[in-house]
Amino acid sequence: MQHYWHEVRAGLRAAPQRTKGVVKRKLDVSLDGSFGPDRDKKIIVTLHPDGRLELRPERTQRTETIHLVDVYRYALRCRVNRDLLEKARLKKEKKAIRLAAERQKRAEKRLTNLQDFVE
Repeated sequence: MQHYWHEVRAGLRAAPQRTKGVVKRKLDVSLDGSFGPDRDKKIIVTLHPDGRLELRPERTQRTETIHLVDVYRYALRCRVNRDLLEKARLKKEKKAIRLAAERQKRAEKRLTNLQDFVE
């Protein structure tokens, strides 16, 4: 990085454009193979002051833009869905226990009826 600034000071290279309020970061996580040509590329995230969030794979110009309100709404929906799934899992587990107990009761009843018949 030090060579870059020496070239800027010497006039060999243009200084980077500064945009007030814009934050740009590169994520340390790389995309997996499910993204086709973008696999193993890092994500560049740009946050604009008006609440827009831009995401793009490193070394590409394919930008996806989403507003932070939509990201918040999506996060809430994911949390609610997780809670609903957990509630459904518990309900299913209780139902399975109830049905197993009923099956056991029916089997015992058949067995006692069979023993009465044999005697």
